Amino acid sequence: MADPVVEQKNDCEIVCVSKLHRQYAEMIESRLRNLGLRVDVLFPNPDIPLNKIVDNISSRGILFAIVVTAINEQHRSLTLSVLQGQQQEHRNMPLEDAMGFIAKNFEAAVEGKMPGVISDVLPDDIRTVMGFLADNRPLSVMEYDKLIRYFSMRREGVLRMEYGENIPPRCTIKYLLITHFIFVLFHSHLILCRFSNWFNFCKAELTRDKQL
Repeated sequence: MADPVVEQKNDCEIVCVSKLHRQYAEMIESRLRNLGLRVDVLFPNPDIPLNKIVDNISSRGILFAIVVTAINEQHRSLTLSVLQGQQQEHRNMPLEDAMGFIAKNFEAAVEGKMPGVISDVLPDDIRTVMGFLADNRPLSVMEYDKLIRYFSMRREGVLRMEYGENIPPRCTIKYLLITHFIFVLFHSHLILCRFSNWFNFCKAELTRDKQL
């Protein structure tokens, strides 16, 4: 039996308030697809308020919503909403500015660096290394480092989503590294103490044997 197909959600949805502006909306769609985004154009019922449509898009976990009106087509602009993480709205944003903004923020989201957003896109190199792990194949030091960096970024994304910019010091990577370093030093000290005690015991036993 074939595995069920899991449909991936869009990265952006374009709300076109009238089919008269379809060509402009589809041009924007094409440019966003060229940037690597999954995009759809919506032609909603005009009786539904735009804010309700955008709220619905947001509730489905989609990163961006774009609203296109007659004025937008006339001035080659759009209204862009960032729906996840730190929410923003940019009304009547020039088209070229919007493309640059989306490209930059989408890349950050994919890499896990967009505040409050955890990407569901697994990078190809990480997917390959995870496959090696699943097959019980040995990893190189570089591959372990790659996984550590990736999961550290994911961890930071979760922390920023939960705490914003007020991440407790005990949760930071720096704190964890210092704690680990102190732990290693402490255990190294214990090992040295035990070795020293054992060495002194052996030395005392040898001295006693010689005296006998």
